[in-house]
Amino acid sequence: MGFQRLRVLLGVLLLLSTLPVSAQTTAGQEDTVSSSEVRRLRAETEKDRALADDLRTQILDLYDSAISSLEKAADNRAAALNFERERSGIDRMVADLRAELEKPERQPRLSLPEDPSVAQAEDALARERARLSANRSTLRNQQRVAEDRAQSRNDISQRLGELDLELELLNDELRRQAGSTARSELKEAARISILARRQAIANEIALLRNRLVLLNERSRLVPLETDLVQRRVNTSQELVALLEEATHE
Repeated sequence: MGFQRLRVLLGVLLLLSTLPVSAQTTAGQEDTVSSSEVRRLRAETEKDRALADDLRTQILDLYDSAISSLEKAADNRAAALNFERERSGIDRMVADLRAELEKPERQPRLSLPEDPSVAQAEDALARERARLSANRSTLRNQQRVAEDRAQSRNDISQRLGELDLELELLNDELRRQAGSTARSELKEAARISILARRQAIANEIALLRNRLVLLNERSRLVPLETDLVQRRVNTSQELVALLEEATHE
């Protein structure tokens, strides 16, 4: 009997694993609210003259809070989708960088007239020194990217822990709200406000998880981009040396 139950459970888990992430998320959310529905309820409440003024104000405040949370949830969802789209282009960027690095390095050549004057050589030297300085600055920034991303991953993980706790607290609040003896209109508005806050948090969690994945994917670019910048630094150094020789001739 126990073996049969185990087979059923494994079958269910296998089925869930084949669902898209969005479908799995929806399956785990038994209660959701929409902005249009909340706005409709708010408009009805505002017109309901059978409610006492103070009660109507409380209910409207709860609906306003819910609308604000749902707007935040929509923003979080849009940002999460943007991270997904950006991640989809990483493979192409990696391929482009590798193709660029596989090209043979060009030998540095001076862009000077056949018989340059000292002034022309000095002007070219000044320009190349400025280019070298900029390339070195870019290289230093590139070398800091890995450290910055490590800190970002740590910050995101910490925030995810905080959001998990907030979600648990909201679920507890939702269960307490179910047993509330408040007037039905106020009780329903409070429930909707909690659900909207929960949706905002759930979407922020999805956003941060997508951002973590994107950061990990972007880490593939760092060594390739660094190699390209180092190549430009090397070329600039050689050109500066050649131009310094030219100004002393």
